[in-house]
Amino acid sequence: MITIGNRSYVEPKPVLASIIDDNGQQITIGDERDLREFNEIFLSRISDALSLSQTGDEIAELFNGKKIQVKAYVDPMLLTKVEQTSSDKFFNILINLQAESDLYEAWEKDHKTTIDNYEAVEGQPRVKLTMTEYLD
Repeated sequence: MITIGNRSYVEPKPVLASIIDDNGQQITIGDERDLREFNEIFLSRISDALSLSQTGDEIAELFNGKKIQVKAYVDPMLLTKVEQTSSDKFFNILINLQAESDLYEAWEKDHKTTIDNYEAVEGQPRVKLTMTEYLD
């Protein structure tokens, strides 16, 4: 039951029918479009509408996350560990669970990469780079 009011159900079709794409065309529910794409459009439109009332950033805070990427290697000249960190916003988390039995193992398999012959600094010997992504 809906907490405010006495109705137990609200028909979502009028809301869904009012969603338009970037060209102003109505989005047809049931088109060949994946859920991620529809969700991005839907939340973008909500954010656009709320930005008129100065609350659009709240949608981004609720539905977007932050991913930290750490690149680590040993400097071949100084023999010291070098770490470079960057961050990026993300909307969806994609994890391949078919080969792994544990979420953490699946995340690490998909978000930890090793590159054996990486050129960290132009003109210096190539190094082994480990790139790991974390959720913030």
